[in-house]
Amino acid sequence: MLSVETPKEKGAPTRLRIYGELVIQGIAEMRPELLRTLDAIPKGTSIEVDLSEVESVDTTGVQLIVAMLRHVHSRGDMIEITHHSPSTFNATEVFGLQDVIGLGRI
Repeated sequence: MLSVETPKEKGAPTRLRIYGELVIQGIAEMRPELLRTLDAIPKGTSIEVDLSEVESVDTTGVQLIVAMLRHVHSRGDMIEITHHSPSTFNATEVFGLQDVIGLGRI
């Protein structure tokens, strides 16, 4: 599931909150919704992502996180994961991606 908080102040980041499960059963539906949501954010806007309410993550969930980061970077925009859940950290740690994705310890 996704929610977006658009900034009220000029230059403030857009906040994207992803919550629930990032597992194979829901990724096929979530990926297009996520990409549409990202494309609706004006270019030049920095994006902060909150993953603190993600309950579980599998390999496809990690792939979705990486795809989200690549998609935004390909637009030339900045994206930062500002909060994450233990399950998000653990899943990315399995692949050695926590530092690449920008997840520090909780």
